[in-house]
Amino acid sequence: MKNLRLADSFRIAVKGLKNAFLREYHIRVAFFLVLALFLYSLVLGLTLREWLVLVTFSSLVVCLEMINSALEKLADAVHPDWSEQVGFAKDLAAGAVLVSIGAAAAAGLPVYVSAFSRRFSVSWTYSLFVNLGLLILGIVLLFVWDFRR
Repeated sequence: MKNLRLADSFRIAVKGLKNAFLREYHIRVAFFLVLALFLYSLVLGLTLREWLVLVTFSSLVVCLEMINSALEKLADAVHPDWSEQVGFAKDLAAGAVLVSIGAAAAAGLPVYVSAFSRRFSVSWTYSLFVNLGLLILGIVLLFVWDFRR
């Protein structure tokens, strides 16, 4: 598969995105969350700089989730039996996804607090509590949705 034409490489990448979305539950969850955040961002009227932060961190989380899924599939194919080393590698990849989610939340919270405060002309403190409440509500809803799966 060396030296593919650009169009072929692009087609393969799109196929990978499609397969990731159709076959991997956690990637669908990540895409759903990104969509929800984008809709919330439209309501808040983010600035260009704020959109750049959102897109950068959202992309990081989704990309790491895809890499984590790819590593898990590859590890299972190469070593289908339980292995401490394979388990450790999978745990590391999952940890990388968790770190990226934490970084996205740490970068996104001030963006959303500031934008909410601007949009609705409320204090930064009030905006912080509203956005933290929305974050907690979102996490609870995710766990409820996942539990019912």
